[in-house]
Amino acid sequence: MSMQKICVLIFSLVILGATESLASNKLDVAVPVFDPGIPEDYDKWEKENIYPEVRRSEARYLALQLAETLTGTGQWGAVRVLPSRDEVISDIVVYATIVESTGGSLKLNVFAYDSTGKNLLKKKYKHEVHPRFYTDRTKKGVDPYQKVMAAIANDLSAKARKLKDKSVRNIKNTTTLRYGHSLAPEAFGDTLKIKGKKKQSWKIKHMPAENDPMLQRVAMVRLRDDMFTDAMQTTYQNFSGNMAEDYLKWRQESSIEYHAMKKAKKQATGRILGGILAAAAGVVVAAETKGTYGDAAAVGLIGAGAVGVASGVKKNKQASQYKAMMAEHAKSFDAAIEPQVVEFEEETATLTGTIEEQFVQFRELLARVYHSENAIS
Repeated sequence: MSMQKICVLIFSLVILGATESLASNKLDVAVPVFDPGIPEDYDKWEKENIYPEVRRSEARYLALQLAETLTGTGQWGAVRVLPSRDEVISDIVVYATIVESTGGSLKLNVFAYDSTGKNLLKKKYKHEVHPRFYTDRTKKGVDPYQKVMAAIANDLSAKARKLKDKSVRNIKNTTTLRYGHSLAPEAFGDTLKIKGKKKQSWKIKHMPAENDPMLQRVAMVRLRDDMFTDAMQTTYQNFSGNMAEDYLKWRQESSIEYHAMKKAKKQATGRILGGILAAAAGVVVAAETKGTYGDAAAVGLIGAGAVGVASGVKKNKQASQYKAMMAEHAKSFDAAIEPQVVEFEEETATLTGTIEEQFVQFRELLARVYHSENAIS
């Protein structure tokens, strides 16, 4: 089969999928890559056990995991992962920020909005993973963070089920007009009433007829945009598949190390505190007693205190070693991602570098193809 026929077939299938999606009247969902939650203050990286290489990779991996979970509910239309959080236009947009991710625990802040700007979900999610989870044979093939994704999906589905048909139609129409406004604001300026700067809301002032040439033109552009975005999902899936084994290994090892580090710190604090108290007691005994017996007792307490402090310091060094090991995992994890080759029509590009750089290059490829189409004159 020739490339031209393949492209026509793909285009036909996408049109069929879009038609079915509209017929089912299900809302589409966009899941921008998660905010990795990396503080600008470098000192906080060590304090909060944050390794930027891992966090940036997790931001994409977890976004895909959430998107696949949402798709699995059957509640939604198309669910797509997007490489940017800026100017996202979809029936529903789900934003998430990674607050903590150690392999042993995951904390997320999640927000969801519909295209009118209405907040549908604002919630914090937390899940603790015991180190033994990763070695439990009955848990083989089970992702320890899946419970978090399922909880988000259930909460969002519960909100969606409360929407009436009229509200769903309004959301979908608003999405269409917002997309048109992003392409040609002068042509769609009188269709929407826009309020706010940061927390914007959109209200339909005028809905063009379905056979309006301007609306049909935008629909075709949006359909091609969706084709690109759908094809990009394969890139995310390949990326996720490539990193899955290394990522799971990192989570398993970092979970064990994280819990051991917490234990070591707790022991270190106890030993140092005990050592200081013992040393202090020795000083008091030395001051209040006289004679050989009193001196010996004082020296014994001070000596025990010194040993306790030294033991605590040793434990702190052990905790630092755990951090160093986790940092090494992060470096090898990021280096495990291989270059990817993507192709659209006559445009071909090899995505190289870090994951972030690969997605920037991919976005530039989409922009070149989009502008070459010259859909909007």
